[in-house]
Amino acid sequence: THTLRYNVRAHSLEGSEKTQLLVLIYVDEELFLKYNGDSRETEPLGCWIKGHGGNETCARETNNLLKVEEKLRGMMAEVINQKSQEEGLHTLQATLGCELLSNGSTRGFWHLGYDGQNFLTFDQKTLTWTVDGPSTQQNKMFWKTHAPRADLVKTFLDDICPAHLQRYLASLRNGLQDT
Repeated sequence: THTLRYNVRAHSLEGSEKTQLLVLIYVDEELFLKYNGDSRETEPLGCWIKGHGGNETCARETNNLLKVEEKLRGMMAEVINQKSQEEGLHTLQATLGCELLSNGSTRGFWHLGYDGQNFLTFDQKTLTWTVDGPSTQQNKMFWKTHAPRADLVKTFLDDICPAHLQRYLASLRNGLQDT
């Protein structure tokens, strides 16, 4: 089994219009890439990627993450506005990715949270978001309305993520052969 996991954190500081974004990307639980929203750049981590498609990988991930960053900034503003919570530090977090199983099949996962609490989990079989834990009807509707679209999540989990994982595993194999 191999995994590709994105840990996404968007922080909104009190009195600041700017949301800070940090994305850590793991392959098989090894930190692989880091995206910093301040610099808007993706940094390769681990010596095996730096000389083996690292620049292309970073450019591709940076391009993808710039789009994600824009969506997360909008979502953060909506969350803070809806919850009337302008004071203090607030965090929107997402954990998403995929697993390549030993039989060749794949399985994806996507969880969303706010201020350290999980709120939504994507069900890949039913293509729906499930609200985690007890919540008011208003909260449920808010999160379901502002969650990423199910068809886009499905495409990411079924196609994009497994393709990236396969590409990263190939880079890892090539990097290890050269050492």
